[in-house]
Amino acid sequence: MRAAAPVCAARGLTVVVRPFAPVRLPTTGARVYRSLRRLLSDASRSAAPGAITLSVYDRLGAAVIEVTATVRDDRRGRVLRVTFPRHAAGSLEGGFFEGVAEAGAQPA
Repeated sequence: MRAAAPVCAARGLTVVVRPFAPVRLPTTGARVYRSLRRLLSDASRSAAPGAITLSVYDRLGAAVIEVTATVRDDRRGRVLRVTFPRHAAGSLEGGFFEGVAEAGAQPA
């Protein structure tokens, strides 16, 4: 977000992040970063001067965690979103070789 701040400020935009609890995602940090950077870039291109509000939705029972960017364009509000798969608690706690060890094979 710091990298996008000068671009947003030049367009008269401020980024507001709504508070949220930490979430675990079964994906790389680079993928999360690129997805969020793209979301913020798309939001800043389509927004009229004002606030871009980022929210994280971690709904119980949902298959995904959703991050939204809410902006105002010239006429109305707009919501852009990106989703990430939910981390399945207890999956691969032993690491990648967990399934191999259960089958009786030894990791190399």
